[in-house]
Amino acid sequence: METGKQNKNLILSLFRREVHQYQQTEPSIPNSWKVLIVVILLLRIFLSFANLDQKPYNADEVRGFYRIAGYTRTQIVEEVFNGEIISAEKILTYQVPTSAKGLPDTMSALAGNSEHTPLYYVLCRFVISIFKDPFAARVLSVIFGFACLPAVYWLCYELFGSRSVGWIAVGLISVSPYQILLSQGARQYSLFGISTLICTIALLRAMRKNDKLSWVICTLTFIFGFYSHLFFVFVAFGYCLYILSLGLKQIRSYLVPFIVSMSVAFVAFLPWIIVILTSINEIQEKTQWVSSRNSNISILIRGLLNSLGSCFLNWNNSVPRIEPYSSYLIFGLVVISLYFLIRFTPRRVWSLVVISIVLTPLVLVTADLILGGGRSLQSRYLLPSLLFVQISVAYFLTKCIIFSFYAWEKVFWRFAYLTMVFVGVISAIMIAKTPGWDYLEQGRTANALNLKMAPLINVANRPVVMSEATHSFVLGLSHLVNKDVDFQVINDVEASEFSSYFNIPELAQKYEEVFIYLPDKQFKSFVEQEQGAELESVFETKLYRLKRALL
Repeated sequence: METGKQNKNLILSLFRREVHQYQQTEPSIPNSWKVLIVVILLLRIFLSFANLDQKPYNADEVRGFYRIAGYTRTQIVEEVFNGEIISAEKILTYQVPTSAKGLPDTMSALAGNSEHTPLYYVLCRFVISIFKDPFAARVLSVIFGFACLPAVYWLCYELFGSRSVGWIAVGLISVSPYQILLSQGARQYSLFGISTLICTIALLRAMRKNDKLSWVICTLTFIFGFYSHLFFVFVAFGYCLYILSLGLKQIRSYLVPFIVSMSVAFVAFLPWIIVILTSINEIQEKTQWVSSRNSNISILIRGLLNSLGSCFLNWNNSVPRIEPYSSYLIFGLVVISLYFLIRFTPRRVWSLVVISIVLTPLVLVTADLILGGGRSLQSRYLLPSLLFVQISVAYFLTKCIIFSFYAWEKVFWRFAYLTMVFVGVISAIMIAKTPGWDYLEQGRTANALNLKMAPLINVANRPVVMSEATHSFVLGLSHLVNKDVDFQVINDVEASEFSSYFNIPELAQKYEEVFIYLPDKQFKSFVEQEQGAELESVFETKLYRLKRALL
């Protein structure tokens, strides 16, 4: 009994000593573990690109493509969705930058959707212009996602003074299904991730060195962060809370440089803030889908737990009995990790991590409860929070592996870490083998189902596709069908005007196969009753083929 008490006191004394000497020497992880993590890194590169070109572009991505090319939704509808026959090859030209539309047109199109900051899309315009393929935008996102890994290592060293924590964190995040999915989309989320990490590193470094060059670099990274994603505003506010949490005595020497740095960055971001304020009504209209979503406290909690669990395990509900329970286990692990962090590190360490984890979910959940909607249910909005969740778990596991007193404890925590890496690898493999699974995790949307419908259209002789479906679904389909497939599509047209655009007997004479893509009840009724055509289902209720036209 007395021996057990002494052992417990010995362990506590080790960690108490670390409170004051957490940046001093600590045992390094074995070289064999470093080799393992390097292998995991290489696996991450392979799995990130595996079958990436086979994943269908979702609605967000194709809308981004035509804005990058300099077109607005109105222009796309007028030039493509006007009822005229147009080939898939021609439709694709509206999703790649050309000399017809320059960078000012891109900026104008992006300003029309100012909820998305422009930096990522300007970079995409540059790379797509070089490679003449929207796929280059996905490659750029993957590169940004992979760049997050050395940034995580650097942040762990800057924050904890520990290379071992950096190694363990890199291993965990490398095979995180959440991070892999976000980095595979042609969207700004992986850029948001790397900007959050770089800005935090720059802030900590500036606070430590407190010289002019460091604060200039910090200012530049803040500007980079603001233009990477609108929700960097929450990250920046978190930095302000972090500085205040340290107390006046601690921050006296660098409070003024921090205020100047943040102010300069805010002024640099002011032009885009003005754009946002002048189009606030349009933003509210375009984001109504998330603000009108039904939710309650139970749904929000369950959504947050699912987002938390997806950081380490996501099998796309293929094993439904495992994933819900794993989310609870991971939540417990995160709570223990944060307790450990608060208990055994200085305030200037744990306060940054805790504020970064709590702030964004707190703001979004509060908005959902007061205003209604499901902002906090969009896991991609929680990226900074979940990054620091993974870092806190990595810190906890590292200290348990290194400083455990008994041999069986070391074995247990090593096994726990390897298990988390293993389930992450399985998740990553499943992502690579499931083309219709993306960061939106909406495998039954039209853009995911396009994977099944496109081959049916491609095997047809001289096909034409009719549709009045949402323009982003049609644009997504145009990437998957043969270039010589023709389309006759409309948008924003009343049912009473369908006959002004479509003449099915003429189409039936010109084309051997006439497909009806994603028809609603009104359009299907128009084809069958007003045009006298008989349809047969090709794929569920999503794709029909003209069986017989009454001429």
